[in-house]
Amino acid sequence: MVCDTPQCSPNQIKRGIRKWWQTLPPNKKELFKESVKKNKWKLFLGLSSLGVLFVVFYFTHLEESPVTGRKKLLVLGKEQFMMLSQMEYDAWMEEFKNDLLTEKDPRYLAVKEVLQRLVESNKDIPGISDFRWIIHMVDRPSINAFVLPKGQVFVFTGLLEAVTDIHQLTFLLGHEIAHAVLGHAAEKASLAHLWDFLGLIFLVMIWAVCPRDSLAVLSQWIQSRLKEYVFDRPYSRTLEAEADRVGLQFAAKACVDVRASSVFWQQLEFADRILGEPKLPEWLSTHPSHENRAEHLERLIPQASPLPAMCLSSPRPFGPLASFKAQLPPEASPDIPRAIKIRESCKCPPLSGPDPRLLFRLRVKHILEVTEEEDQNITGALVKKPKLDSLPIQKKETIPLTFMADKRAGS
Repeated sequence: MVCDTPQCSPNQIKRGIRKWWQTLPPNKKELFKESVKKNKWKLFLGLSSLGVLFVVFYFTHLEESPVTGRKKLLVLGKEQFMMLSQMEYDAWMEEFKNDLLTEKDPRYLAVKEVLQRLVESNKDIPGISDFRWIIHMVDRPSINAFVLPKGQVFVFTGLLEAVTDIHQLTFLLGHEIAHAVLGHAAEKASLAHLWDFLGLIFLVMIWAVCPRDSLAVLSQWIQSRLKEYVFDRPYSRTLEAEADRVGLQFAAKACVDVRASSVFWQQLEFADRILGEPKLPEWLSTHPSHENRAEHLERLIPQASPLPAMCLSSPRPFGPLASFKAQLPPEASPDIPRAIKIRESCKCPPLSGPDPRLLFRLRVKHILEVTEEEDQNITGALVKKPKLDSLPIQKKETIPLTFMADKRAGS
């Protein structure tokens, strides 16, 4: 049988088997059935042998991450995967070709310095110095950033507008670096190939029992949905959580305030809530919810880092983004989480200013009080003037999200 595509689809294979069966004369069909019954134990032994070979294949293709120690399945060759990665990179460059900032743009230089600081502070991490890190700033309002397997980092200008300080930006870039260093893209591609192979076997067996195209299409749809929502998306959320954990450790070694990492997700969660944005159930998403990511990072901050402690002996201040940091009065921190001790082992400057988590809570309290006061004023105006033609409607843009409005200049 010749397939229409380089990789045979399950339907093509099933149709080929059906065509072969239909062309058999009735006497040969009976002989085939009798042969199967007579040799059922041989068939069972053969299938068992295939199962053993599959298990051997699985365990011989497990590799241990030098950073986390976690074992992962890798079935794609490095050269093949790098070729696919280059094709993906070319596709993204074509899509963003009219929105890329120049290398002289202050925003590009700011992000470049943060990335260089992260790489330099973590150069002892296995594999991090093997990448040729390339930054592309995309002038779009999306609050997003992503990294490709070869080390190309795409950062959207909307992300710079969303972060309130240098610490949050450093953590987010550390998260993206962690994806590349941990090889998450290759791991997901390998598992996708494995599940496609197992799904093909399952669908062929279903068709063998009941050879109908309608049942085959329905089985394939059910199998794909189960694979997506029971495995793909939960596993993607697991990898995101791992990148958060390792990215937090990268940021700590770069001498930033790791307490600000959870605040970023709290900001997005609060902004969605106060603006009335619909909340997608986490099980439908490939990423953890903002609330769960913040809680996860809160639990990680007190934990010690398993990463080696090769740090900069005399860290220098950030240049283009130095104005991101708010000039706040110094205040003693009520506790020193063990993640902050990583900074101390790296000879980082002591943290100054209040805990950013406390500042965020105070800002949220202020916003809610102001919003409640405005609502009361509107209610009072309606009571005094009940014959108004229309009600005053507050636009989303006028909501005083002060924590999102801290600008680089003058903050």
